[in-house]
Amino acid sequence: MLAGLQGAGKTTLAGKLGLWLKGQGHSPLLVACDLQRPNAVNQLSVVADRAGVAFYGPQPGNGVGDRSRSPRTRSSTRAPSSTTSSSSTPPAASASTRS
Repeated sequence: MLAGLQGAGKTTLAGKLGLWLKGQGHSPLLVACDLQRPNAVNQLSVVADRAGVAFYGPQPGNGVGDRSRSPRTRSSTRAPSSTTSSSSTPPAASASTRS
């Protein structure tokens, strides 16, 4: 597993490391774990292909990391408030100002 700051070269290093390990007689596998960054899976797939090593990642459109398919939050399922007053002042305040 490689971890580091954005733009530090983790994907490139993974490809170079995979190529080096393949040259040493190993069978490396690059696995996509950054499912939130746009195009991260595709980028690692291209790097693995260029290095000639195996790649594992989700299929496009399967919903993994897709926020548009996440369940709704509780706040969006709340029942509407029972206040039916059309006045902008609270009922207690409006009652005290009527005298």
